[in-house]
This record gives sequence, structure tokens and C-alpha cells, in this order.
Amino acid sequence: KPKSTLFAPNCFTPNGDGKNDVFQPAYTNMTKIQVWVFDRWGLLLKTFDGLTDSWDGTHNGVRCETDTYVYKIKGTGVDGKDYEWVDRVSIVY
Repeated sequence: KPKSTLFAPNCFTPNGDGKNDVFQPAYTNMTKIQVWVFDRWGLLLKTFDGLTDSWDGTHNGVRCETDTYVYKIKGTGVDGKDYEWVDRVSIVY
């Protein structure tokens, strides 16, 4: 049977050099996902739906500081099961 998995980087560098500029989790065997990104105080910075969307490290058009952020991902696998992941990602300049 197919198994649904997630790989999310623990940091990214949104400095415009074309390498590792966005936070974009990678999935296997998922049919849909929804992602929320929060700062350390719980302020929602970004939300997106879709397997190919990402976060560029900005909030309201302003570059976020070097820090650690929390993300929550909910998704549905090809097996029909619902999945949820919560973890951290850091911005490094």
C-alpha cells in the first residue's frame, strides 16, 4: 500500500540567490495539503494550500527576521487518511 510522507527543511535562506530561497515541504503520496506558518508568538505569517506552493520568508511584503518559525501542515494521503505535522523552520541570512 502507498505510504504518505513529508520532508520539510529545517532552515532556508531567502536572500535572492536562487538557492534555497523558499520554504517548500516535499511530499509523497499526498492528494492535498494546507500549510500555516507562525512566528514564535503565534502570529500567523503565511498560509497556503497546494502541493506546489511555498513561503518566501516575508509577511505583508516585509522580510522576516533571522529566527525560528513554527509550521503546521494538514493533508490527505492517497490512502484517504488525514495527516498532520507540526515542526519548526529557521530563516538564515
